[in-house]
Amino acid sequence: MTWNLRIKKEQFGYGKQLRTWLTQQGVTGNAQSHLVMERFGYPDFLLASADELKSSTNRVPNRRPSTPLSRPLEDTPAALPIRLKPETKGDEAVTIEPQKEHQWLQKLVGEWAYESEAVTQPGKPPEKFTGTESVRSLGGVWVLCEGRGEMPGGGMGTTLMTLGYDPQRKRFVGTFIGSMMTNLWVYEGKLDGESKVLTLDSEGPSFTAEGKIAKYKDVMEVKSDDHRVFSSSFLGDDGKWHGFMTAHYRRTK
Repeated sequence: MTWNLRIKKEQFGYGKQLRTWLTQQGVTGNAQSHLVMERFGYPDFLLASADELKSSTNRVPNRRPSTPLSRPLEDTPAALPIRLKPETKGDEAVTIEPQKEHQWLQKLVGEWAYESEAVTQPGKPPEKFTGTESVRSLGGVWVLCEGRGEMPGGGMGTTLMTLGYDPQRKRFVGTFIGSMMTNLWVYEGKLDGESKVLTLDSEGPSFTAEGKIAKYKDVMEVKSDDHRVFSSSFLGDDGKWHGFMTAHYRRTK
């Protein structure tokens, strides 16, 4: 699918929205400007003839930036009648080609239900929790995993995990945030040789020592297209990894 078709599908109302989205997709500079103009129209001076430009200059020699003709294109609503150029083959030059690692992540797309078991207090037996997760794709190169489930002590919590792959670094990357925390967890990891286990490393506030930073490891194991296991552990002062949470995800859709 070309970039113009993808942009039409997203139904952006203003150029600023499109520029932000393109930047998130890794499209910047001239390629970004070209796509914005393809969607919202080219400025009059690019479409005008030499005579029209000369006539316009003679009529308004000191045009101010606030006048309509020089208004930034990205502030123009998509609903206004603007002359558009047809799609061109040049769109292919800015197409991001998903790698096999990106394709692996697409296995997660769908609706899931999970059952987890977590240690919430040292020395006490694990507690069980349930919840759901909705995973969607972003451009075929990212997945957004939004979870909602029971929390220790009662109530519901919402989490959001992003996962992608950086071909330059040859590492999986991502983030994790939750409604029950203020820390942004940043992931970096790798896939095993059999492409079944994704190990994600991170650092964050220690669960056992206030004010300290600890190392954490989240491991996602794909058992089948409809079943995966997610487990978390931290590196203790004894130099050993200690598991504190395991969750089984099963596809519902």
